[in-house]
Amino acid sequence: GLMCGLRKSEIDTLMWDAFDFEKSGVLVEPNEFNQLKSEDSAGEVELDPELNQIFWKFWQNTDSQFVIESQRPVNHRSQKRSYRAEQHFKRLNGWLRDQGVDATKPIHEMRKEFGSLINARYGIYAASRALRHSQIAITVAHYTDKKERVTVGLGDLLA
Repeated sequence: GLMCGLRKSEIDTLMWDAFDFEKSGVLVEPNEFNQLKSEDSAGEVELDPELNQIFWKFWQNTDSQFVIESQRPVNHRSQKRSYRAEQHFKRLNGWLRDQGVDATKPIHEMRKEFGSLINARYGIYAASRALRHSQIAITVAHYTDKKERVTVGLGDLLA
């Protein structure tokens, strides 16, 4: 969530065949286990080379088709959202809360932080594309926290 900006359902059903280790990216698209939030949610997430290498090593040592292994099957018939990796998500939520993340949805908070970090470094348009939002207004309204004081920086000319 933090390093790829994925939604919880995208993390839950992310499959190894979505990775392009040569290009250091992962393609987020609908698969047989998950429909995306919208058509615009599909897209490629570029990975840091170090993260790509970690994923590659995990891929080399697994027989699972899913990145997050779980004994729990995907439940297509349920009206209520259920996750294959629910036990992992509960542990992660607990750990995030222990680290001071007090948001209602701690895992989603990592996606928001991903958007904020991209925005701070590359701008709002890049953050919107990296988050795979249909409209930049969604990114502006919900995913970009102002963390630093923003001024023109010319005050020293007045001293």
